[in-house]
Amino acid sequence: MIAVYAGKAGLAVHPVAEQAGVYTIGWIEDQYELAPGAVITSFVQMEEYCMNTIQKKFGFLMICLIFIISEIVCLQTAFAEDGVLQSFKTAILLPREVNADGWTRAGYAGLLLIKKKLQAEIAYSENIPESEFEQVFRRYAQDGFDFIIGHGGQFVPAAEVVAKEFPRTKFAITSKYQGNNNNLGALSLREGELGFLAGVIAAVKTKKQKIGFLGGVLYRGCAEKPC
Repeated sequence: MIAVYAGKAGLAVHPVAEQAGVYTIGWIEDQYELAPGAVITSFVQMEEYCMNTIQKKFGFLMICLIFIISEIVCLQTAFAEDGVLQSFKTAILLPREVNADGWTRAGYAGLLLIKKKLQAEIAYSENIPESEFEQVFRRYAQDGFDFIIGHGGQFVPAAEVVAKEFPRTKFAITSKYQGNNNNLGALSLREGELGFLAGVIAAVKTKKQKIGFLGGVLYRGCAEKPC
């Protein structure tokens, strides 16, 4: 039994496991069709589940972060000098193309929910090379965006740098991160709880009493899964 905590990076694992007669647990999307003889279930974060849950976690609760990161929804900059309400501007940085996998689609879905709930002006950048993370964060901040989201833990270092440069702009990361108690916060799933559920399923299903775990990337949330 192998729990595959790796979206697109783990797709090749399922067919190989099927050939070896090993069961697997998918991640992000329903991966049953990849290997019907191996995939017994998947932790789905998109489609109907995304619309009902992930949008709330990575969309509406991001709006709540605006209130709790530092001050209330940038009220100091919400109105122009003539008292006219200005458009609330939100942007998101995606590590891959919007439709690359369930993770990036979930982030984009959250952005659309912000647009719907706040009538916000939105923008996004996709498939960004790591060397350009700071540049993209900085460009959005310079363009007057009120709330800028890095969709994934890989954006933390760049967000920390740029958040210091733009203290009146709000930043958020959708990953395990403590924030800076000022203008940079984070929102994350309880990774260990997902790991527990995967462990229960694996323990019930395994016939050889051997369970493995495969993580697609090295970061704190992923490390919590097998604990």
